Amino acid sequence: MKATFSNFGARLIELMVPDRIGNCSNVVLGFNTHEEYVINVGNYFGATLGRVAGRISKGVFNGGRLRFQLMVNEGGNHLHGGKEKSLDRVFWSSELCEVAGSQAVQFSYESKSGEGGYPGDLSVALTCSLTNINELIFEYSAKASLDTPVNITNHIYWNLHDAGATSVLDHELQINADKIIKMDAQLLPAGGYLSCAESGMDFKKLTKIAHSLPTNPTEPWPGIDNTFVLSNKTTGELTESAILYDPTSGRKMTITTTEPSLQVYSANRLGDLKGRHGIKYGQGNSICIETQRVIDNQVLPDLQSIVLKPDQEYFHKTIHKFSAE
Repeated sequence: MKATFSNFGARLIELMVPDRIGNCSNVVLGFNTHEEYVINVGNYFGATLGRVAGRISKGVFNGGRLRFQLMVNEGGNHLHGGKEKSLDRVFWSSELCEVAGSQAVQFSYESKSGEGGYPGDLSVALTCSLTNINELIFEYSAKASLDTPVNITNHIYWNLHDAGATSVLDHELQINADKIIKMDAQLLPAGGYLSCAESGMDFKKLTKIAHSLPTNPTEPWPGIDNTFVLSNKTTGELTESAILYDPTSGRKMTITTTEPSLQVYSANRLGDLKGRHGIKYGQGNSICIETQRVIDNQVLPDLQSIVLKPDQEYFHKTIHKFSAE
């Protein structure tokens, strides 16, 4: 395997993975030049998201004994850290290194108090390792000077067949979840949960994506953009959470994470774009599987707060293990 990164947004540019007969090809969407990433920054290709990944209604964070106004950047709501100095739109410091005998790159960024509207300084680090057993590992850590919410993930668009040239609907997906968060038309929590079976998105066993799309889609393309709450999961415990499999190439990706939920998105709002190596991208030609936490919300009082205190350290580890069969 071979991984290519950029320090603009600490993003994954390309990942070369062998298929069942040993041929390596790219499995993630992206662009050829830095300028194209800047022009298409709102699609978050391969980027690290934060300080808080996800949507916050009207930009008002309310949780963990905090209440404050954030910058709004999507229909009056706050998305993925805002549009100025969010983690995907800044240059991180970076250096190549070895971690436990594996090739790695270490990224770091100092987010200053007030960036995006967030309180306190936040020191963020990300180590991306590529192991000799075909694992791509992301390890995030952060320390804050004041109480502040933190929820960091990566927005990789996956297509294990041809890096976005054709649909992912023939891919098979498995998620260790029995329920999703009930969402409104703005993709904000509406209060409570739906069983995966009730929603039509039941991936408890390996299932072709085309067979399990939402029964009442509100998206411009009728795909998935939902938060799956992982079953029997404690935040910080590293457990296998999802599998993505392409029957054509035989490539399989197994995701193990410390995080309690997955945001799954099938590129429903991705317009026609020319991407890396001239491939034309579109809706449903890729899928994001984002390991993360659920943002504090008054309609979901049962979930743990994402507020990080100065005496704590934020830590998030996700392993993408690749094989072929």
